[in-house]
Amino acid sequence: MFLKGCPLRCLWCHNPESYLGSPQLQFNPILCIGCRVCFERCAAGAHIEIDGEHRILRDRCRSCFACAEECYARALELVGDEMTPEQVLEEVLKDRPFYDQSGGGMTLSGGEPMAQPAFSLALLRGARAHGLHTCMETCGFGRPRTSSRP
Repeated sequence: MFLKGCPLRCLWCHNPESYLGSPQLQFNPILCIGCRVCFERCAAGAHIEIDGEHRILRDRCRSCFACAEECYARALELVGDEMTPEQVLEEVLKDRPFYDQSGGGMTLSGGEPMAQPAFSLALLRGARAHGLHTCMETCGFGRPRTSSRP
């Protein structure tokens, strides 16, 4: 399970789209078919063309995601969902037959799971309550006085 939000900016990061803790717009120019619908849908004027290339001015983007909703080619996509630990666990448990067969379980990764300690702890406890194996991929970068008490 990939969580969003990480205070680090490691050059080797395998998930840079998870730096921000909030949902964000991802653009894959290879998938863009040049229909320019996003140019029309963006009230902020964040989509522009420079030397024949579609560019996004991130400082203008208001994160309304209207452009992604209309992108037929899926070149623009919303990355990240806001969910409760219970909602995440519901998704994880859909793969229960695979975990039972393989001996696997749920891995928290990121972003940085320790950037959301209460969420991560609730999710790990919930998974364990359902008998799932759990682990967490972390650099250990978190608040030093985070308590596991409710």
